[in-house]
Amino acid sequence: MCSQIVDLMDGVHGKKPTLDLGPAMFVVLSVGTAFKLFLWIVCRAAARVTASDTLGALAEDHINDVWSNSAAIVAGAIASRYHSVWWLDPATAIAISVLIIARWVSVIGDQVKKVAGHTAPDDFVAKVNAIATQHSPQLTVDVTRAYHFGSRFNVEMEIVLPGEMTVVESHDIALALQHKIEELQEVERAFVHVDYLPRDAPEHKVERQLLLSTDAVSSTTTTLTSAQNLQQRGRERGPAVML
Repeated sequence: MCSQIVDLMDGVHGKKPTLDLGPAMFVVLSVGTAFKLFLWIVCRAAARVTASDTLGALAEDHINDVWSNSAAIVAGAIASRYHSVWWLDPATAIAISVLIIARWVSVIGDQVKKVAGHTAPDDFVAKVNAIATQHSPQLTVDVTRAYHFGSRFNVEMEIVLPGEMTVVESHDIALALQHKIEELQEVERAFVHVDYLPRDAPEHKVERQLLLSTDAVSSTTTTLTSAQNLQQRGRERGPAVML
């Protein structure tokens, strides 16, 4: 991209770059672009089947080559034929470079979310809940958590079954549901927890600590506010008189 910027600057100052593209160059670029298009189709199809981020990255690389080579062919053909638009070829190269960088930044952002355990989309959570709801008429979904574990999702589901149900029955229902969820292509692992009633209280250490911290902050804020109110009332009453 730097060399193309230099060509533009030189052209603006009167030193226009020469561009002489023969038929062989266009044939080579066209054949390479067609081959890249074929590879993109193959990698994209394989990535959809395997949910592989590596194949997805290869597909992205191939499609970038397809449209960048196509733009280069068109811009090169026009610039070499009409010398008055000599700037079209370097300008197109710069635009292609910027767009490719932007696309890869977007891909990197998606991968960072997957590595960091970003929450699954709402439509995926709704699909998992639908599977659980249809699994057993006695089952009620309490909470469903789904988050990235690499390219796939981990699913944590808390379900409610009747309290009078035996351990054997509740275990079999929960295990069968776990297997159903893990059959989804997007799921890495599923964890199903059985309870006999819905619970609003946090069940894990981190959640409990966060709740306690929030309560402590709230209590401290209330105490400080009360003290400030007392001080304000004392100022309004004036200084005390000593006898």
